[in-house]
Amino acid sequence: MIPQITSCRNEYSLCGSDALSLDPLIGAVSVGNFVVLKPSELVAECSAFLAKTITLHLDSKAIKVIEGGVEVAEKLLQQKWDKIFFTGNARMARSVMCAAS
Repeated sequence: MIPQITSCRNEYSLCGSDALSLDPLIGAVSVGNFVVLKPSELVAECSAFLAKTITLHLDSKAIKVIEGGVEVAEKLLQQKWDKIFFTGNARMARSVMCAAS
């Protein structure tokens, strides 16, 4: 059972862009896609929660959670992706846009 997400102050809260990443993740997996999710390193507790919860409760063959900082994000962007959903700052958005083109 996935814990109830209730407050911005407890360990089960999702912060900022990490919460936004769940909608496209659900849609992508529901139509048969594989997903790699890289939560923000700026909210480490939220990232760890997502990694733990998704691994425990969802199909780990369909969804991979990769934790890490900018270096990890840059390595992920070196891969070929069919679709990229990004939330974050303008500087990183430029890097994502260049890598995706």
